[in-house]
Amino acid sequence: MSPRKRVKVDTSETEDASQACARRDEITEKLKALGYGDEDLDPRFDEDDWKWNTLLDNDSLSTEHSWEKILPQLEATIDLRREHKASEFRIWRRSLRETEVKARFSQYRPRLEYLVLHKLFLDADLFELPAVRELIEENECRVPLTEERWLTVQNILVQSVSDHASRIEEDCHDAVVQAKYGAKDLANERWSDERRKKWVQREEEIDREEEENGVDREDPEYERSWNPKYLDEPTDDLVELEEDYEFDIRGLVGGQDAVPLCFSSAQSLLEQEVDGIRIITSYTDILRRRATAPLYHGPAWRNEDLCSDRIVDIAVLLLRHLGVSPRARMAYMVACGSVFRCRRCSQVPVSEGVTWAELVQHFVAEHRRYNELLMNASEEDINNLDENGHNLIEEEYRPLNLGVPVSMPEGLEEVAGGPFTNAGHLYTQLAATW
Repeated sequence: MSPRKRVKVDTSETEDASQACARRDEITEKLKALGYGDEDLDPRFDEDDWKWNTLLDNDSLSTEHSWEKILPQLEATIDLRREHKASEFRIWRRSLRETEVKARFSQYRPRLEYLVLHKLFLDADLFELPAVRELIEENECRVPLTEERWLTVQNILVQSVSDHASRIEEDCHDAVVQAKYGAKDLANERWSDERRKKWVQREEEIDREEEENGVDREDPEYERSWNPKYLDEPTDDLVELEEDYEFDIRGLVGGQDAVPLCFSSAQSLLEQEVDGIRIITSYTDILRRRATAPLYHGPAWRNEDLCSDRIVDIAVLLLRHLGVSPRARMAYMVACGSVFRCRRCSQVPVSEGVTWAELVQHFVAEHRRYNELLMNASEEDINNLDENGHNLIEEEYRPLNLGVPVSMPEGLEEVAGGPFTNAGHLYTQLAATW
């Protein structure tokens, strides 16, 4: 057996790297001895032409003369960092503090699971708490999170999570109640306009009849014919109209587990931004979307234009056209699924079948689009503008030979217990599906 040949290993590169690290360490220690901190010596945000690494890797710095020569250049770079990169370092420090807080909160979350609505509290909501903001921002985000400092947050978490769920409920409740009153005003205004229009038409008819019959209006015994088209007292159709826009606005019934009754109405639709797009949705869907956010990621709760009178008004008009009671429950409409069709356009999927919230969103979007056309059009353009093809006012679309604007299949009266089902009126029932 022939003897093994010895392999010569070139260690020069390893030695050079070791020497370079030693030089860097030596320079860093000298700069720290002069009072410079870690961020002063951190090149992570440096511009390319600052050449910090080039200065540190200069092998001529081993002599004291070279150090004195290079020190002003190093200090000039440090001054540039302090002047131009302070904000970036602060953002970086903030991200470190937020990561520390998230880690602590993730460990603590299991202790909140006995709260029915604990999943509504996302990580972003945590950072909205004043105590957490103060913790993170202390000394410009320079103070690391310790056990003692975390306890100041931990001690308020149970109450904060409960208060957060209450805030979402109150914000949505106030929005739909205010929108309901506004929608009723819109309906009353339409009713008054229609009554006034009919009254004017009848007055014109009376004038023509009197002229045809040669009635002398100057006759002292002249008495104008009675016009029954306009009455001061409420009529049956007005009473019925106002009832259509009613839903139970009472608060909690049956304890803290009960969902406010106003949210049970099919009219109680809200509008919220999801992934940069505003969508119309129900209160229960808002809760579900937050509670099922992957890893509790998502935006902090914001009370911004959650509802409008136009949304509620369009919902009521659509329910009438569908042949469903305007006092039907949201749970029933949701349980029907994607069966609601627009018969005024060929857009997919709304012409083939969408959910109740999507149907309302389609008509709200068409209403807004048409209003924008009116606002931006000149007088000449308005005269040439087509009629609103998604008009839901029967007195206005019938003369255009337009039929019923929406439809749904027959035989759905018993779905989920029917239009007046009591399903989903407890938070524990909702949370069980998340």
